[in-house]
Amino acid sequence: MAGAEIGGDSSVEWDVTADHVRQNPNPPTHGPHGAGGWNHHGTDETGFGGANGFFFSLKMPRLPGDAAEFVDTLRQASAAAQALQNSPGQRIEFTLPIETESRDQIRITWNSTALPPGHRPYALAARKSARPGAKRAKAKSRKRAAKKTATKKAVKRKTAKRKSARTRRR
Repeated sequence: MAGAEIGGDSSVEWDVTADHVRQNPNPPTHGPHGAGGWNHHGTDETGFGGANGFFFSLKMPRLPGDAAEFVDTLRQASAAAQALQNSPGQRIEFTLPIETESRDQIRITWNSTALPPGHRPYALAARKSARPGAKRAKAKSRKRAAKKTATKKAVKRKTAKRKSARTRRR
């Protein structure tokens, strides 16, 4: 089973494990993001349906007052989800205070499964294009990809300028 653990340890710490990482056409990437940031991206193979969904685990806060607030927050998130059940694509958000020395405070896992021989991971994308609004979704996806590429290029330019400036100073 693959997954991610996210938690606090005087800051935020993350650990992601993927068992069947897709290498083509886009292999995993990681590298600098902005000033002092880092970005990871990859695709792990999995099946479809409920048995292959995301499984969430949140650690109860240690302090009784924080635990009571946490339970109340989850109640509110549940009510928000019920109110939006007929609004596909909407997000339910809530705040989970970061606890120190709790490296696995948030755990998200999924069943990572190898692709069967002859499986084409993009066959589903071809079927989705027949849906109404699929062109609009594809256009948004292309815009996001272009924006991400432009951001990466800008970071590379800034890094090159910094290196050049450092070299000139010496």
